[in-house]
Amino acid sequence: MAVLRVDKDFAFNRYVQPATLVRTRDEERRLRKIGDCAMVGFGCTNYEEKTFPKRLQKIEGLTLPNYQTCNVLAARVGGMSTSQMCSYNPPKSMCLLDEGGGLVCRNPNTGGQVVIGVASYFRTPTEKLGLTYYSRVYRFRKWISRVVDRLEEGQ
Repeated sequence: MAVLRVDKDFAFNRYVQPATLVRTRDEERRLRKIGDCAMVGFGCTNYEEKTFPKRLQKIEGLTLPNYQTCNVLAARVGGMSTSQMCSYNPPKSMCLLDEGGGLVCRNPNTGGQVVIGVASYFRTPTEKLGLTYYSRVYRFRKWISRVVDRLEEGQ
C-alpha cells in the first residue's frame, strides 16, 4: 500500500474524476453486493508479448466472492489474510504491473467511484482462471489518514 504526493493538481474532466475510499466493512459489503465494480490498471494487455497499454484498462463484470470462497480459491498460492479479497472473472484477470491498480465500485447514490481494493497479486495469466487478489482499503484507512495528515503537515 502506498500514498503518493503529486506536484500538480489533476485536471478533472469527463475521463478524470476523483474517487473516494471505502470507509467500513459494511460499506464494502454493500458495494460488492450491488456488483457494479471494475478492476482498473495499466498492466500488460498481452502476457506473452509483454505489451502495455497507453490508456487505463478496465475489467468489468467481476464476481466478488466472500472471504471463505476466496480463501479456498487462494489455497494453491498459500491462502490469504482477512485484509484481502478476490475477484473472479475467467478468463480475464490483472496482469504484470497491474499491482497497485484499483478495484472500484460505483456508488449507487452519487454515481461516483469508490475504491474498495488495491490489486495485490494474481494467479498466472496463462491458466486463464481470472483470479485477482486485492488488499481491502477499509483495513488500511487509518494508516492512509495518518500518512495524508503527515504529508499535509509537511507542506
